[in-house]
Amino acid sequence: MAGPLPDRAAMTMRGTMRMRGTAYYAMNGDPLLLALNETLTISGSLQNGSHHSPVTITYERTIKAQPAIPPPRTEASSH
Repeated sequence: MAGPLPDRAAMTMRGTMRMRGTAYYAMNGDPLLLALNETLTISGSLQNGSHHSPVTITYERTIKAQPAIPPPRTEASSH
């Protein structure tokens, strides 16, 4: 990857992005994402004019779908 930083056009970043992890999907019905365990690592060089600085950013994320909540039961009575 290469390009300017979104909020600082004078600064640029050159490097690589790597995403590692596992995604779990429902086996039946629609391919619904049930859980995700991911690590995103950005490694590169940040340049501001003639100054270069090495940078490594690691972002980890785990998400898990909440179990479906059944609708409330309604009961009818006849008297």
